Amino acid sequence: MLRRIAMGFSIGGFVTVLVGTVVSSLQTIALGLAGFADLGLLYHRAQQLLDNARSCPSSFGTVGGVAAVAIVVAALNSMSSFSGRSLSAVGTGMFLAGFLLYIAVWEYERPEYICK
Repeated sequence: MLRRIAMGFSIGGFVTVLVGTVVSSLQTIALGLAGFADLGLLYHRAQQLLDNARSCPSSFGTVGGVAAVAIVVAALNSMSSFSGRSLSAVGTGMFLAGFLLYIAVWEYERPEYICK
């Protein structure tokens, strides 16, 4: 589950970098990320209702990671203002934090069939 959260954090950071090149407001980026997280939750809920076998509970972690980035970006927006260049730095920092967390928990959550 932690790997999925880290992956969602990286995805949220990557989206922040991409959208930050076009949009200059952290609030807009935070709302967009929250919208993507909501769409992900709706998608997983619909999958669970329609076909329970295809819904993977651990994939909720990815949605949670994107939602966590939305919360962090919204908190950074309330603290101070950022220029367009620092938007890229915020997104890159989120991506790297998620990537490093993914590496850190990979060994811990590695499936057993890899070891056999």
